[in-house]
Amino acid sequence: MKITTADWRNPTIGPYHEGLHGVNQPANIAFVQIFWASLGLLAATAVSFQIALWLLHSRRRAALADAPRESKQAVWMRPVYSWIPGLKRHLIYAPLFRLRRACRHPLFGSLPSRFHGMILCFYALSNIGYMLAIDFGNLNIYAVLAEFRGRTGTLAVANFVPLVLLIGRNNPITTMMRLNYDTCIMLHRWVGRMVVLEAILHGIAWAAVHVADEGWLSVASDIQNNQFVTAGFIGWVSLGLIVTLSLPPVRAACYEAFVDIHILLAITVFVTSLVHCELSGFDLPHIPWIIAAACLWGLERILRAMRLASYTFSRNGRASAVVEAIKGRTDVCRITLNLPRRVAIAPGTYAYVRLMAAKPWETHPFSIAWVEHKFSPAVTIAAEETSKSQRGKMTTTVSFIVGAQRGFTRDLFRRAIASGDSFTTGATFEGPYDGHSSLSSFGHVVLFAGATGITNQLRHARQLVVRYNARTAAARRIVLVWIVRNYDAMEWIRPWLAQILRLPNAPNLLRVKVFVTREAPHIPHDLVLGLKSFAVLFERPNVAELLRAEVADQVGAMCVTVCGPGGLSDDVRAAVRASQSSGHDIDFEENGFSW
Repeated sequence: MKITTADWRNPTIGPYHEGLHGVNQPANIAFVQIFWASLGLLAATAVSFQIALWLLHSRRRAALADAPRESKQAVWMRPVYSWIPGLKRHLIYAPLFRLRRACRHPLFGSLPSRFHGMILCFYALSNIGYMLAIDFGNLNIYAVLAEFRGRTGTLAVANFVPLVLLIGRNNPITTMMRLNYDTCIMLHRWVGRMVVLEAILHGIAWAAVHVADEGWLSVASDIQNNQFVTAGFIGWVSLGLIVTLSLPPVRAACYEAFVDIHILLAITVFVTSLVHCELSGFDLPHIPWIIAAACLWGLERILRAMRLASYTFSRNGRASAVVEAIKGRTDVCRITLNLPRRVAIAPGTYAYVRLMAAKPWETHPFSIAWVEHKFSPAVTIAAEETSKSQRGKMTTTVSFIVGAQRGFTRDLFRRAIASGDSFTTGATFEGPYDGHSSLSSFGHVVLFAGATGITNQLRHARQLVVRYNARTAAARRIVLVWIVRNYDAMEWIRPWLAQILRLPNAPNLLRVKVFVTREAPHIPHDLVLGLKSFAVLFERPNVAELLRAEVADQVGAMCVTVCGPGGLSDDVRAAVRASQSSGHDIDFEENGFSW
């Protein structure tokens, strides 16, 4: 549209806070296409890498599963390329700064690793580059601000799509990339911060021109009386509230309320953004982008509901749960969920649980500690020992270990105590999620667990022993290191650990080391203590020394995994990085729940 002096009181300023005057829409669309293409290329590269890694692991597992039991697997002890350990040490496994990765930052929560930081840096710099790719040669600063307003608003909406994809639990793309939910949540937060930044800049650019033309009173009047501006302002404020409430101290103070408010504010942002674009008077391409992002979010919610209904209800009844307060000084509950059908649940998974007798409007994620499949209450078989012909007639029992922190978990523990140490209630089960990793191709596996982090590691140990006996795993040495404050924590997993140690070949294959950090040394009377594969040490572990000893006696390719408090995760990460100097093939996986 040609701008004339007859159209506005001040033609140098007036046009540039209305409509698309000064907005370079073709460039906006071009940059969005480049942005989405770059993200797609990044995802495709990650998927291709994971496929190549899967093929390598499959080949190694096939070659070693039937190999002689005494084989040292020396040919697999070192990676194909000598530079790979250095890459792992300085980039892939390195924290963003010196040491801290899993220990939470007071403002940003869990920090990205150096590798994820590099990806986020590329993402942030590309967004900043697109924002600043405007005509600074224009002598009219208000025209420049108008172009900047259009660019930032367009990019904010374009980022809705990756923002929604990263929060989806049922997203096949993140599954193929083997991104666990902890990583997805971390990436979601940083994408969300970029959306907020771009939205804030969008509003500031509009307000700066409007104030220069008509003053602050006109801005206030437009917010109250102009529906187009009102919708944008409500969305703008909602985004500000989202980023404020998502700060770790605020979020941790009342997590359950945060989740509900976060969802309501996110819906508000979607609705107001759509209204804002619809009332612009132009056929903006932003509208289908917003609708697409909202549809992806809605579809993922439907998939969650379908998964929940499928595993919670059947012709044989519905899921129920027994909640027990475990005896001792540890303030821990065991939730045993009885599902009405057989559910395949891999090690290292978690699920969302709803208990009808305890805040039934809330669901909470818990790591799955143990799984058993049953024909009837009298017949029980291990999860890995069933044939395909038997599976249709089974039900599944899923167990969780839940530490009483505050909020829901503390209320749950108190209710169990008040009910005589246990109670039964209706329940729902949504999951399992994650569990992308198989450790069966590694000759040497070291599992570190801290406190309730044992829930992530216990079933890995069982699966490896079972598959070793079935000659479908390369494992020849498994070490489980568990760090707890009190020996009473053994009550959490006593029957399950005893079951694992009674498996054929378990005493020769598996070593369990329990470190008790807050008790004086004594001789505990324990049913598995007499086994040479089980040791209790009343001291703090030297993680670096433990891992050095394992590397010195490494069998084939090694994988070190950790699940526990942030401090333990960071210590294990540092030890794995230091061990890369050996030149051996040592992989590292971290499992945590930072949300």
